This record gives sequence, C-alpha cells and structure tokens, in this order.
Amino acid sequence: MDGELLTAGDFETELFSDEPTIADWKLAQALDLRLNLFHELTERNRPDLEDFGNLTYRKSNSAGPGRPGREYRYNFNQAIYIINRSEAKNAKAVQKHVVIIYGLWATGKLKPVDEAAALVVAQATTQAYQQSTDLIGMLQGLLAQMAELATHNDASEIGDKVESVRRLGRELQEQLHQHLARSTAEILTSVRDNAPTPRRPALSAVQELHDHVIRKYYDGYCPICDAKQYRIIDDEGKHTKLYHHDHWTGNKSKRGTYEMIPVCQTHNYAFENKGARTSPRVKIKVELFFDYVREEEGQLKFGGLHGR
Repeated sequence: MDGELLTAGDFETELFSDEPTIADWKLAQALDLRLNLFHELTERNRPDLEDFGNLTYRKSNSAGPGRPGREYRYNFNQAIYIINRSEAKNAKAVQKHVVIIYGLWATGKLKPVDEAAALVVAQATTQAYQQSTDLIGMLQGLLAQMAELATHNDASEIGDKVESVRRLGRELQEQLHQHLARSTAEILTSVRDNAPTPRRPALSAVQELHDHVIRKYYDGYCPICDAKQYRIIDDEGKHTKLYHHDHWTGNKSKRGTYEMIPVCQTHNYAFENKGARTSPRVKIKVELFFDYVREEEGQLKFGGLHGR
C-alpha cells in the first residue's frame, strides 16, 4: 500500500450530525491520489454520492493564498463508494479498513478516549448543582433584602439594610467558594476512580524478542496480514507508524511474551472485535508467530538477540 493508512481519528463527528465523516484530503492521501483529481472524481460522482446523504464540505485554504476552496466530507457509505470509484491500486485495502472502522463505530466501540471521564464529570456536576439548595436559598434572601432596600426612605434604615446586604453577600461568597472547591474535589475523585484501565506497554524484553521475530521471519511485515500487506518494522529495525503491539488476550493489563503480538493498525482495530481474534485463520497465524517466538526464546541463553 503506497498511501497513508487511515485511522479511526480521521473520522470526525460534525456538529448536529450523528455519523462521523472524513476529509477529502485524507482519502486522497490514503489512495495516493492528487487532491485536485480527487475533487474532480467527487464532482463527477456527486449525484450517486448524495444517494447516501448530503455531501457536506468546509471552507478550506488548500487552494492557495486568497483562494479559499472546499474540503469535502464523506460519511462511511460515501467514503466506501468514492474509494471504489477511484480505481486506485490500493482501493481494496483502503475500503476494507474503512469497513473495519465503520464496524467499530456501529457497535459503539469507536468513542473519544475521554468519553468515560466526560460522563463522570457531567454526572458529578449535576449532582453538585442538585446539592446547592442552601446556596440558592441564601441568594434568594440576598435578592429579597436588596428589593426591600429600595422601599426605605429613612437614611439610618437604609444604612442598616446596606450593611446587612453586604454581610449576607460576603457570607454567600465564602459559602460558594467552599462549595465549588468541594464539588471540584469530588469531580476529580470521580474521574480518577472511574477512568478506564490504561493500556500497558510491552516489557522491553518482550518487545525486543517480538520485533526480532518480525524482522527475521516476516521481513518486517504484519504477521496476520496476507501477502505482506503492511510493513510494521522498516529495514533499520524501527517501528513504522502502522506498528501496534496488540494485547492478544484482550486484557490490556497483561503484557507477557505470549499475551501480546505486533500487528498492523488494521488488525489492531479489527481485534477490538472478539470474533476477529477467534477466527480459525487468525488463530493459526498467531500460533505460528508464537512458535517462532518459542524457537527464538530458546536461543536467548546462547548469546541473546544482538549480533545474530
């Protein structure tokens, strides 16, 4: 694949829209096509694209200084259709990846990283406001005294009322500060306690062993892909941006030698679906990788991986 691989983050949800969309330049980049040609392709196929929904766009300065252009946005169906119509060499691979991302979105697995924390914050904030009845009562009392102040003509009574209003205002301000400090602390505690379990990276020894196996037996390519589709380690032994060390067991806290496997980004996304991890074809390829790992692991005692 010559173009850039798509990521789930390339699909953004627009305001007042339920379905994520992707920018024209992202698709053009993935298909290794020039943007102006991709725009022409879009215009030629606009009637068909709009069968899948309104073809939206944003203003863009990509056309050059002083020449604002358009950035077309495609929903999932439009993206799949225009990829197919592009007849690009890698169209099938890009289309397959869009389908995987769509599957994650449709099953509710494609969510912002901080969605759980945002939900906790919203719930805690609502609860804090519901517990503010004392402050609301004080505020209502303050407003009542201010209204009563306007009905007095006697200077001494006005002075007393002004001082009373000031005193109540200071008390309200102090209570408000205390309440906000307490609410903020409760919100932060809730976010900390309810935060999702972080993905633990591989141990350095596991990483080194796995990378060695990928270079030696797979020429740097993903061990799950067919026909060396995505390269995850380059000729210099460095990770490409498609490299993902997947938690094969599905438990993100486990990171042992046989609990993780290096894969391309496409399969890392696909493995979010348990069914993809348990398919016979995938299980055979994973077992083969671990067979290679066992073979190399047995040689570690004879000088390690370096220099071999």
